[in-house]
Parts: sequence; structure tokens; C-alpha cells
Amino acid sequence: MKLFYDTSTGIPLHTVVSGTYDGRDRDDWIEIPDTFDMTALPDFRVEDGQLVAQGVESACAAALAHVNAACGKTRCQFMTAIPGQEMVYLAKETEAKAYAALAILPHDLSNFPLLAAEVGITAPSAYELAQIWLNLAAMWRDTAGAIECARLTAVNAIREATSKAQIDTAVQALESALAQIT
Repeated sequence: MKLFYDTSTGIPLHTVVSGTYDGRDRDDWIEIPDTFDMTALPDFRVEDGQLVAQGVESACAAALAHVNAACGKTRCQFMTAIPGQEMVYLAKETEAKAYAALAILPHDLSNFPLLAAEVGITAPSAYELAQIWLNLAAMWRDTAGAIECARLTAVNAIREATSKAQIDTAVQALESALAQIT
């Protein structure tokens, strides 16, 4: 049977029964015995043209990469994922705090360029816009805390794991925790 795999990671993708595809136009497969236990396939990778069982260290590294990617994907559900946007959000929060802290609110927003740029689009006044930004920042902080707690809990469990089963349990717990974040 032919086992097709991702050439960059060695992760098995699918199999084709021998004889049904000659594979001559591709280099992303190896031959494996028809008697191979397919339920064990997730614990294997293709390395140098050979199917190799993954140890805890390899499974740990893959799981840690998955944890960070899953948390990043969850974060993107709550913020615009474009380069530099996190900096814009932080600058808006800083500007909103400075504006809201003033005893007398200015009519001239030249010292508050982000507020000046967005007044009339998101809110009719600089004060209302500053309040929106401050509320969004507080809501994000709560969400970020939940995501970071799930991430760090999973990372810790994965690093302490002594078996693939423990790693899988940690990843499943992470997925459950992230699914609860709304």
C-alpha cells in the first residue's frame, strides 16, 4: 500500500491500495505493508523515506506548535488579524485613557490623532469613542486572559507529559477550553 505524506512535515495524509496508482509522477509517498495497523498511523512520521514511530519529544514539539496555532486562531476571532493591528489597538487604548483623564475635554483633537480620525465613524463624539475603546480594551483583556490561561495550562501539561496519551489529553483539554471562550 502507498502512504502519501506531507513532504515538509512527514505527517501521513492518506493511503492508496497497491496497484491502483503507480505514483510515478509524485515523490510524496512511500510503500508500507498492507498489514500495517492504520489506527497507529497518527503516531508515525515519514523521515528519509521511512515510516518512523514518533517519541514523546517529537509529539511534544508538534503539540506545542498546535497549541500556539490554536490560540492564535482563537485570538483572531476577537480582533482584526492584519499586520500592526495590535499596535493600533494599544495606541487607541493609550490615547483614550489620556483623553478620558482630562478634567476639561478639548475641542481641538490635534493631540489625539486616532480619536480625531475616527470621530463620526464609530461614535459621534471623542468622549463616546474613547469610552468605546476603553470598554473594548477591558473586554479584550478578559478574553486574552482566558486564552492565555488555556495556552499556559496546555503548554505546562505537554512539557510534563511522559506519554503520547498525556499529550493528546492536554491538547483535547486545550481545544475544550478554547471552545468555551466567547
